[in-house]
Amino acid sequence: AVGLLALPMAGLSSVTPQLPAVQRRLLAAVGTIPGLLAVVTLWGWVDGSMINLFGVYAVKRGVTVAHASFLFSLGPIGNIIFQFPIGWLADHVPRRKLLASLSAIACGLALLLPMVDFGGNWVAVLLVVCSAVGFGTFTVSLIALGDALTGTALVAANAAFGLCWGLGTFAGSAITGGLMDTVGPIGFPLALAAGFLVQCVAVIALPLRAGAAGFRQSEGLSP
Repeated sequence: AVGLLALPMAGLSSVTPQLPAVQRRLLAAVGTIPGLLAVVTLWGWVDGSMINLFGVYAVKRGVTVAHASFLFSLGPIGNIIFQFPIGWLADHVPRRKLLASLSAIACGLALLLPMVDFGGNWVAVLLVVCSAVGFGTFTVSLIALGDALTGTALVAANAAFGLCWGLGTFAGSAITGGLMDTVGPIGFPLALAAGFLVQCVAVIALPLRAGAAGFRQSEGLSP
């Protein structure tokens, strides 16, 4: 599938603008979008914890390894189903409000994990919705990034997105695993909820600097 992408990409060479080298634009771009980078870092925190430790948590909740694998596979399904409605909302709701709402909802859903029976049906619904809402924060951040920056600044900021996601993934897995060792399985949903809570606070509190002024104005947001 990835190889097939080369076919349409090959036809873009004649229409793709020639951009100057990115090089030193990375740090400059980072300074313009602190809120978005915080969102991506904290989503990496949650995503890394899910990828590396959900199976451990599910087995500790009493299900078999096979059933834990099945539950884990539900996350991508939710992401696919909810991408369209979340994208529609991103076109009709101020991005900052949408990001804060998605983070808050995901935080609440994560706190419900200890209350559901992992052998029942409701856990499947919860995982589909929670994963989709959480991943939606990354989707909306990408949309907002395209609004905020252009040219080499956009290229550099996109690279910064990848770096922040990787940093969040590493830190989230390590800290969540340590928390589970300390307080038991409950540490897993608590770590997820904490990641989404800090993400929500970051969306509300962190300013977007001068380079992203167009993004603020288009959304009617204060600095």
